[in-house]
Amino acid sequence: MAIRTRINAFEITEKVSQLCMDANFNLNEDVLAALRDSYEAEVSPVAKEVFAELLENAKIARECQMPLCQDTGVAVVFVEIGEDVEIVGGRLCDAINKGVHEGYKKGFLRKSMVKDPLNRINTGDNTPAIIHTEFTAENHLKITFMAKGGGCENMSRLAMLTPADGKEGVINFVVETVKIAKATIGKGNRSEAVIEALKQYKAVYFAATGGAAALLAKSLKKAEIVAYEDLGAEAIMRLEVENFPVVVANDIYGNDLFREGVAKYERK
Repeated sequence: MAIRTRINAFEITEKVSQLCMDANFNLNEDVLAALRDSYEAEVSPVAKEVFAELLENAKIARECQMPLCQDTGVAVVFVEIGEDVEIVGGRLCDAINKGVHEGYKKGFLRKSMVKDPLNRINTGDNTPAIIHTEFTAENHLKITFMAKGGGCENMSRLAMLTPADGKEGVINFVVETVKIAKATIGKGNRSEAVIEALKQYKAVYFAATGGAAALLAKSLKKAEIVAYEDLGAEAIMRLEVENFPVVVANDIYGNDLFREGVAKYERK
């Protein structure tokens, strides 16, 4: 007769709570090593600076125990449970969700889960977690946590296009948005249509290093909620920053830092 392993639900809750914070605060050593190797191998000053910012961000997050990125993810939990494992003192699902609740609250992590995809009401504690369960012949319980980032869903501007508008309608909407904004911030390159719009309307595009929230947070001097306060971290806020680490990627003359960087350092 197989010996049954008993695991208390309270212990599962504690472990999951800690996993939620560890996943968001601490970058694995293999990833850090890859970033260091890339920094040493990189010849582009701009790209080298990006790797330096990511490494500095990881250092700040680990030392201060704060999120690596502003997107602290939807809680995805992978469970491997042996056939002879018995959970006592509560249900496995409840213990996991309670751990997510406590971890995201204690770690001041952004809550992204909503009750309904239409009314968009936030659950307030990032539950329910998405739980994948596998039964094994092993006599143990293994829990793996993943903070699955999805990006902020707030829009700076929103429009409803008809199918007949097609690609041209999307381009026109982006161009009109640039015309109104005068300056935008992002983390990737812009299309030719957007670059032309920046030239036409004398606007600029600033690029920031993606996934470096801990570093960017050091530049924040003041934050004021201007709309949707009930959404918590998803609320629209007016931020006052100083020495915010962004570079002009596209200027009013049509210059494109992304394109110029590739051309300068590509191997021919």
